[in-house]
Amino acid sequence: MYKAILNHLCCPVCRGNLTLRADHENGEDVLEGVLPCERGHSFRISQGVADFNSEEQGFINQWETMGGEQDFEESDREMEIQNPAEMMQRREMVLRTIADTVSGHDCKIVLDIASGRGLMLTELVKALDDDVPIISIDLSRYVLQYDYRKFRRIAPNRKISYLACDATNLPLKDGVVDAAVTYAGFSNMIGCAGKALQEVHRAIKPGGLLVDSYVVIEKESQGFEALRRVCAEQNLTGAEDFFLHDGLIKHHEEIFSNVECNVVFEGIGVDNGMDLLPYPDEWYAEQVFVSEK
Repeated sequence: MYKAILNHLCCPVCRGNLTLRADHENGEDVLEGVLPCERGHSFRISQGVADFNSEEQGFINQWETMGGEQDFEESDREMEIQNPAEMMQRREMVLRTIADTVSGHDCKIVLDIASGRGLMLTELVKALDDDVPIISIDLSRYVLQYDYRKFRRIAPNRKISYLACDATNLPLKDGVVDAAVTYAGFSNMIGCAGKALQEVHRAIKPGGLLVDSYVVIEKESQGFEALRRVCAEQNLTGAEDFFLHDGLIKHHEEIFSNVECNVVFEGIGVDNGMDLLPYPDEWYAEQVFVSEK
């Protein structure tokens, strides 16, 4: 975690100010240390990642089970192999659209939400000027520690700070980031995407942007019925709204002052063996929302 972002952080428990005790540093990058708050709460920095005591979701991604660095690298490669070439191509289109949109905005600090294994981070590193700091967040400190090692190798001069935290309770002060992005991150926050949207809105500066992507399907489809069953089984009725165009428009316009939707890709789903959606042989679209605060 880079020292420069300390003034942007706050305690996610009480919203108090944080101070820093650095035990191991690499220049301005703190690898090991502690972030205590003025009211007695304390959070560790370990292997470059500030850990705000978030817990991984129970039925989406379980990065903790992958273990060490080699396991993450193997899983990363396996995921790439399992993805059909068609889906890889449309993924790159969406990632580039998001990164290009943000690079055209006057950004002094960018937030990447639900970074996972760093797909969006990779495009941000390419698109943004070297002096633009990036804050990368994910529920899992394990995957962020993997990202930390990976980007120290491939982009050693980039100032990326990694925070293991809950997107519905960010350890960020009000109005501190110029733009927030996510590649399908809110879609994976089953049942709490609406709350995460509101929280990210709080952290964005007036005039700042949220640029987020979604797989959108038709309400009258097998895919939607399968999704609705999964949500019902998890007692998350209503979460399926984040896979419908009208539902996404409603949720964004309730929070942001200006919302644009760009259809990056439309096609027919293929079975990729990894994700429920897009459903095989059914229409879907990749949509990118650009919302201004």
